[in-house]
Amino acid sequence: MRRRALLAATATALGSATLTGCLGDGESGGDGTNSPDPATNRTATPTDTATATSADSFTENCPTEPDIDGLPARPAALTESSVVDYLREFEEVYVVATDDSYAAIASISVTETTAADDGYEVDMAVEGVEPTRTGTATEQPADATAHRVTYRLRGDTLVRELRGYPAGRALSEDCWTVSTA
Repeated sequence: MRRRALLAATATALGSATLTGCLGDGESGGDGTNSPDPATNRTATPTDTATATSADSFTENCPTEPDIDGLPARPAALTESSVVDYLREFEEVYVVATDDSYAAIASISVTETTAADDGYEVDMAVEGVEPTRTGTATEQPADATAHRVTYRLRGDTLVRELRGYPAGRALSEDCWTVSTA
């Protein structure tokens, strides 16, 4: 009888350990090492996930900026002031043109600006104006037209990382080659 209890306990422990490995966070290869990402053939590290965008974003061949009327040209001289003004205007025009949930931008607050290598990183909080809805449209949550965005401008490469408003979680990333006026 003790033998059956021991075998049952061992089977349960092995099954739990196996199941735990299957339900992990997806970064483990099952042998305690990180698996490479098939898209980049790179192994994700905690640093990669914490910084959302790695230096690899600036080595890609990014397409030219989107064909949207009113997008500003990149300033020829990159100073903190010129970059912040450029990115505010870029975000305002880009969001209204590409996201139907924004009729206009109510405010853009720059929360942090960092000089980096040959450019800048700018974090912004954006509050939009919801389009007028008619009929029996579902009421949107208070933050439906609010988001955070991080721009990285280095040389002629511009990376835009859209983030959720409450948690700041990265939602999407776009990369363009921008030109000066």
